Amino acid sequence: MTDNFTLSSFVLLVDDENEASEFYRKKLGFSLVADTLRSDGSRWVTLAPSDSSPVRLVLKRAVSRDQQALVGQQAGDGTVGALSASDICQMRNTLESRGLTILPSPYQPDMRRAFMVADLYGNQWEIVQASHVVAFDVAKPSTSARVSA
Repeated sequence: MTDNFTLSSFVLLVDDENEASEFYRKKLGFSLVADTLRSDGSRWVTLAPSDSSPVRLVLKRAVSRDQQALVGQQAGDGTVGALSASDICQMRNTLESRGLTILPSPYQPDMRRAFMVADLYGNQWEIVQASHVVAFDVAKPSTSARVSA
């Protein structure tokens, strides 16, 4: 039997931890889990989309030029991730009332099932109806393809 991993957190590069944390808390409704000063002087700002979510979003200030070039571009022109909502229509109304622009999802054209929003840096998030989790359009390897080591 093989052990599997569980995704517990992922890092998003930001220009400023304070403005990014405020955006995610006030616009998307995330909760602050921790804001820890590390021994190297950096901060570990951890957010969660809900209290029950096992996955955490860690905001990391982009320091190097290479990191700064990735702010808002970590997923290229794709989505950073997907957030599920139990009532997508209500969520769309809530996000619009908080000033977010709602965009159609390239993965699911029916906006009753999914739509997109962008964060303050341009990272795109897909919001999906919880009962209709959308699979990303990722090419599946052919069953006849072989991988050699």
